[in-house]
Amino acid sequence: METRRSSVNNSRNGKEKQSPKESIYLDVKAQLDEMNKKLESVMKNNNTQLKEMIERVVGKMKDRLVNRIELLEGKLFEKERENNELKTQITSLKENLQKQKDDNEALQIENKRIHKHHDMRINDSEQYN
Repeated sequence: METRRSSVNNSRNGKEKQSPKESIYLDVKAQLDEMNKKLESVMKNNNTQLKEMIERVVGKMKDRLVNRIELLEGKLFEKERENNELKTQITSLKENLQKQKDDNEALQIENKRIHKHHDMRINDSEQYN
């Protein structure tokens, strides 16, 4: 804090001008120094309030993380279930497609056989006519 005051006094007197970066740096440094002094006094006094406060904060963070994990696990479970259902549907559709292909192939073979038989009958009838 003293450094900031002296630099402010120097700049008021016109002896030294600070850039905006230096001013911000000194302001932040002063705030950090002040926080360090407060923390030192808390640590020296062996204050249990700080410990309790940290335990509360960590406990709240833990609870939030546990809730978040549970939500994510639930979503993951639902996605896995949905994926399994889709895999089953895909397997079923593939089986149906293969059955249809087999049926079509059988119908084409039967159609060719009938067509060939029909051609033979036409040929026979033309021969005997």
